[in-house]
Amino acid sequence: MIHDHINQAVNYYNLHPLFKRAFQYLTKNDFARFPAGKYEIEQDKLFALVNINFSKGIDESFAESHKKYIDIQLVISGKERMGYGFFNNFSHESYDPEKDLQKHTGKLNFIDVEKNQFVIFFPEDVHMPGLIIDKSEEIRKVVLKIAVE
Repeated sequence: MIHDHINQAVNYYNLHPLFKRAFQYLTKNDFARFPAGKYEIEQDKLFALVNINFSKGIDESFAESHKKYIDIQLVISGKERMGYGFFNNFSHESYDPEKDLQKHTGKLNFIDVEKNQFVIFFPEDVHMPGLIIDKSEEIRKVVLKIAVE
């Protein structure tokens, strides 16, 4: 897991062949104007999900991980708490390959993520985004899904 400001994105270009393209897409678009939805960049290898949701309590959410995609989650407006932890420290439900989703239970660590900050979650990173910090608020963010292979 990596947590940083979008102004530092260039430092991560070499971590994956598509990261440079992904971060350039994030910095060149005004996602405050994008309607919620899916935006294809490179078919199923790289796409964006623009989400507009309200932050919620930990009891209303679940910890998850993905095997096929790396997440880059950039907060456009609002702020959210994100839970995270190492895959091997959790108990696991069955993996759903169609949704690329596996749910987990276990002890999370937490970070607060604000406007123009991003978090990268790799397949070994269990995460629970969209949590309340002080009170429920609207969060606009873009989640880039980057194929692992």
